[in-house]
Amino acid sequence: MVSAGMSAPYRLVALASLCLLAGCGREYSGERRYPLSGTVRVDAQPIEAGAISFIPIDYDKQRVSGGPITNGVYSVEEPRGANGGQYRVEIRWYKKTGRLVRDPLTGDLYEERKEGLPEHYHQESELTAEVSPGRTTFDFDLKSQ
Repeated sequence: MVSAGMSAPYRLVALASLCLLAGCGREYSGERRYPLSGTVRVDAQPIEAGAISFIPIDYDKQRVSGGPITNGVYSVEEPRGANGGQYRVEIRWYKKTGRLVRDPLTGDLYEERKEGLPEHYHQESELTAEVSPGRTTFDFDLKSQ
C-alpha cells in the first residue's frame, strides 16, 4: 500500500506537537487568546505540509500556540490561539523527497518527507511576531537557501 502521508518520524513529531498544543489551552483562565492565521510560502510557492509554532518570549505570561500548515495556509482558533505579546516563530516544512520508503512498523510504502527549510526558520528561528487584538494575521515568505 502506498501512503501519500508524512513519514513515520514526521507523523510522530506532528502528533506529539498537536498533543502538546492541545494541552496548552485547557482550563486556562488567564489573559485573552487571539486566533492566528496566515500563509507560508517558500521560494514564492505555498508549502504543501508543515507546522508553525508561536513560542512566547515571556513564558510567565504567555502560552505556546500553533498548528499545521496545509497548502500554504495555517489557522489557529481563539481557544488555542496566542495571548498578546512578542513571539519567536518556528516553521517546519515536510518536503517530499520523491523516494518511496517502507514504514518499519506497518510495512506500508509512503512518500518520504524531510525538513525542507534551513535551521534559521525552526530550530534557530530568527522569525518573530507581535500578537495584539488588531494583529493576528502573519504571512511568511521564506527562502529554501
